[in-house]
Amino acid sequence: MIRLNVFLIVLLAIFYWPTYILDFAGRDVAQKLYFVMLPLFFGGLALILYKKIRVPDISAAYLLFFVLLFFVFIQNIELADARRVYLPIKQLLLFLFFCSVYTLLLAYFNGSNYKKIHTSIYIVYGIQFLVVLIQLIKPETTVFSLFNARLATSPMGVRAPGTFEWVYITCFVFNFFIYFTLVDAFVFGKKKGYFLAGLALIVVLLSQSKTGYIASFLSIIYLTFLLVIFNIKGKAKAIKSLIIGMFLVVLLFSFADIELTHIENFINYAFGDGKMDGSTTTRIRQSNAALQVGIEYWHTGYLGAYDFVIENGYLDYLYRYGFFGIFYYLTFSGLIYFISFQNCKVIIRAYKLGLLENRVILNLAIASHGTLLLAFFYSFSSAPFDGYKSAFWCCLMLAISTALRNAKRLRFRTSNLKKDSCDTL
Repeated sequence: MIRLNVFLIVLLAIFYWPTYILDFAGRDVAQKLYFVMLPLFFGGLALILYKKIRVPDISAAYLLFFVLLFFVFIQNIELADARRVYLPIKQLLLFLFFCSVYTLLLAYFNGSNYKKIHTSIYIVYGIQFLVVLIQLIKPETTVFSLFNARLATSPMGVRAPGTFEWVYITCFVFNFFIYFTLVDAFVFGKKKGYFLAGLALIVVLLSQSKTGYIASFLSIIYLTFLLVIFNIKGKAKAIKSLIIGMFLVVLLFSFADIELTHIENFINYAFGDGKMDGSTTTRIRQSNAALQVGIEYWHTGYLGAYDFVIENGYLDYLYRYGFFGIFYYLTFSGLIYFISFQNCKVIIRAYKLGLLENRVILNLAIASHGTLLLAFFYSFSSAPFDGYKSAFWCCLMLAISTALRNAKRLRFRTSNLKKDSCDTL
């Protein structure tokens, strides 16, 4: 049973689950069904294969999320309807998904299936590259409407979202691939890593997402930071590549035909004439509403404003759930960053002592940790921890990090590590 490539199955489900196969149901209903079907599918798979679902300690964070939302729901019980009942239930579904995927990955890693992981990642991202390419060449293509309800055309030009709903979530997902391939390039000297990371960066550049640009740049900086502070072989390559990459990006923006008007307007507003682009104007209006309502309803939140969209995770939680909401959002974000960092540190220590049975373990540990860090930044454009598809992506990153740390084969090989070995990192 362990031979089943559950890693590939999870990736395929997040990337290519046919959310909108029932197009008559409407986009909102289809997304809610997706949130129900994915946890039930993997929960059932875990029970069939292993007769139980493991519940790691970190999963309690999702239950606390449920308690928060249920508290707010009770405070606004007079507004209760199907959509508002669904909000706290969604956290239970994410809890089930995380625990189920953790169970599957733990067994998969214990079975020493690491060699299959490179192939799985390349297959999934290869398909995604192809989808993005088709959307860029023929943005009116509707063949991918099973996975994504939005076309690549927008008022800002062609912005290929792949099989994800928003281009910045596509960037968020590709940031994992950037981390993964650059570890191959910097640490293990695999030249194809540079090429594959370059392809991913091109996808991000063509997305025209301000958040995606900055987050991708931060991912390379953070990877370099990790290699330096832990004194890992390849840090010199990372620093050199970072400098060269910055130079190439300047050249690309100077000569490539990429529509950047909305970004130029944002820069001009911040540093010059004060004229705002439509995106920035909308976000400022949302921010003002969130701050005003969030402070007024600080103790209960304002669940009554369900239909008002706020494209900022921090302000969205302040707006809907009051001070408790933004406090928990920040606490949850910080907790999973800290946990994933500790997990990553153990894997790096094992790598430096030559105890890893396959290099992909280091790739996964750094890439999953780095991606969870970027969720902090993407929260300025969305709520990646509970958004459509991005919520499951965050769950997967945390499940990978936790399962790697707890895998018996790795734990057995690192059990004799002495505390003073940490001090050398």
